[in-house]
Amino acid sequence: MKITNYIYLLSFASILIVGCNSKTDVNSEEDQVQDNIVTKFLIDVKSLESDTNANPIVAFKDLAEEIAKDKIILSKKNIKKVLIKSKEYSSCVIVTGNHTIVKILSFDNCQQSGSWEACMPTVEGYIKKGKLNYKKDFMNNVIGKPDKQERVAYFFNNEKIKEKKSDSYEQAPPLTYHENGKIKVSGYGYKKFYRYFVSAKDGIDLMESADLNSKKIANIPNNTELWIESKDGKWLYIYTVFDLSPGDEGYYNDLIDPSELNGYVMNKLIETELDSINKPGVWTYFFESGDIEREEFHFTNFIKKIKYEKNGSIIEIEERNGDEDSPFGWGPDVISNTFHKNGKIDCIGESSGGGALSYCFDENGEKLFSYDYDPENTNFILSKDIRDFYLLDTEKILNEIKTLRSSEYNDEEKIEINAAGEKITPNKETGPKSPNYYICYSENNNKNLQLWIGFDEKAKASKVKYKGMNLDMDLVFVKEVDENEGGPYPVLAEYYNEIYEEKVNGVYKLTKSGNWYYAEYTRKSDSKIFNFTIDNEANNFSDSPCF
Repeated sequence: MKITNYIYLLSFASILIVGCNSKTDVNSEEDQVQDNIVTKFLIDVKSLESDTNANPIVAFKDLAEEIAKDKIILSKKNIKKVLIKSKEYSSCVIVTGNHTIVKILSFDNCQQSGSWEACMPTVEGYIKKGKLNYKKDFMNNVIGKPDKQERVAYFFNNEKIKEKKSDSYEQAPPLTYHENGKIKVSGYGYKKFYRYFVSAKDGIDLMESADLNSKKIANIPNNTELWIESKDGKWLYIYTVFDLSPGDEGYYNDLIDPSELNGYVMNKLIETELDSINKPGVWTYFFESGDIEREEFHFTNFIKKIKYEKNGSIIEIEERNGDEDSPFGWGPDVISNTFHKNGKIDCIGESSGGGALSYCFDENGEKLFSYDYDPENTNFILSKDIRDFYLLDTEKILNEIKTLRSSEYNDEEKIEINAAGEKITPNKETGPKSPNYYICYSENNNKNLQLWIGFDEKAKASKVKYKGMNLDMDLVFVKEVDENEGGPYPVLAEYYNEIYEEKVNGVYKLTKSGNWYYAEYTRKSDSKIFNFTIDNEANNFSDSPCF
């Protein structure tokens, strides 16, 4: 199996290498349908996510240097000339350094830029910060302000390029990478979804109706997951599952299972997290060395996993059939085999309907023990082919999954939790943009710990970066709170989620008093609090970062 996968990946890589090394003119009809990184990008910008080069942006630029009809080094002085020239060609792609690539989409939908002194068209493309981050926005918000970075505009005539259908299940899947450039995981993409958790040390109250004077049902503990069914102003009607405490409605001493509850909570102190599940198909994970770590086959409420040692030997095979996340019931049916280093069966395990059994063997195949009953009639050895199942009809499932396309799976809607009680459905065009100005901070107890926070034109924080870090992180506004409510004057505090690898990494509380700016950071991993104060000796409110 391992050898088969290496052959598969090597074959795929060979195809791409041939395409990317071609020196023929992209404008000939024969070459226009040729599969290389440039033609694929011109057809579908998102094809860049499936490219196997360590840095697809550099790979695109190298080939574009050879096959583009023309190119211009972009600057503030010639931006208008470049935009006019772009209209003479079917495609224009701008590459900034080795980290940003965009394709012009529309000149009609443009935004006047003060820094560029031009109406910047709508573009789509990627910014590479470790991984590729998709952007669809006005060009100035993606390529940044004019500076000393090299920006190259490449022009193409590609009217006859034929659009290809999405890759089928059995064709080469997208790839992602470790920071060292080694393959991390190959698969068909993720299906993203949003989860909601109580984020309050003392929990939050679950009420019978959307009224503070209504009957209190229970106190929902911190970190409990909520499922939001509807919104009513500042109130959320939710469903949740947790263990009741003394005093909660329905509590009694010998209650074993968690309780399923519905009710209302205020839309405060609720944390939103982006999560993901694997789409149907085969997923292959790799160690940083590039050796295969595990394979996974995903389907509706079904997973098959094969785990490998770094030497390529299989150490475990497992199948799960059933709803893994069901808060009630007995959980999925699970069967598994583990293996000795010589390849022989170590243990066989099975669980179903709340019962479980296992039996093991020594390296010579002699049975060591068994629990509950003699498993002679239930002995099973799972297939080492990731596409061959014990718990499901293999042929039926594989035929069904071949029809799936990645475009059929869209991100689920996010309900943004904020003080105003508004419902915001995010899209890639409304994400954090490049800051307009920066404020520099130092930690109160450690002056060597410094950060800057970037703010947009509306004075909302959008980016944060610590001194010594290679990358900045996005800040997502959560809420604004008057911490002196009812007092003679307001004391406003803004809360932001720090996003790292699409998950909440911590929370910032930003406050201001006169000319002094403060940032309180709560690290999510251990709830440790850091307090920062503006460094008034730094170059604050500049359009350039502090470091």
